[in-house]
Amino acid sequence: MIEQFLLSAVVLLFSSHYTITTSEACFDCPSVDMINYIFPDTSNQQVSGEIINGVRQTAQMKNHYEWYTYKDRTYYWLDPPVDIMSRAKNIRIENDVAPYKIPINSTNSVDGSSVTFGVNRWVNDRCNEAVISRANWVIMLGDTLNYMKNGCKPEFTMMNTYRDYEVPRTVIDITSSYHYKYQQWVELSKLKCTGICKEY
Repeated sequence: MIEQFLLSAVVLLFSSHYTITTSEACFDCPSVDMINYIFPDTSNQQVSGEIINGVRQTAQMKNHYEWYTYKDRTYYWLDPPVDIMSRAKNIRIENDVAPYKIPINSTNSVDGSSVTFGVNRWVNDRCNEAVISRANWVIMLGDTLNYMKNGCKPEFTMMNTYRDYEVPRTVIDITSSYHYKYQQWVELSKLKCTGICKEY
């Protein structure tokens, strides 16, 4: 019982921690310094490692995350330590976010001849992991932070990250099918066979 309480307290504690990283494969993503200029790192760098030339140094304290216990504020981490990423909500900037199909059981789904895809931003079902496109990253990052802070409720985003695509209906000419031609042959054979063929 006590262990469960402590675990829930830790989860609640780090729900106000957000990490911002860029993919190593991203060739034109913003640097840590660029992100820091608009969304400053608010972690305690004297405890959790100073950021030098865009790289966070090793944390000065062994269990540095304990320093944040019961601190009632929001923290933004740039180039965060791994032990913080496993506890915080994470946003990663990529070259691009490939379109992905929205699950059918959601409000955005296949409807008649159209299908809905998510674009430019992906957020997992638990609202603790997000990937955004580097295009318009300043607006997208700010909006995603607000969106995640409010439990990923639709009313807390200004970005339209859904696109509806029309799926053209396939028209099939049944007269070209083997079954249709066979049925026509059978009917024609019956007509030609009238009075000649014997029924068995």
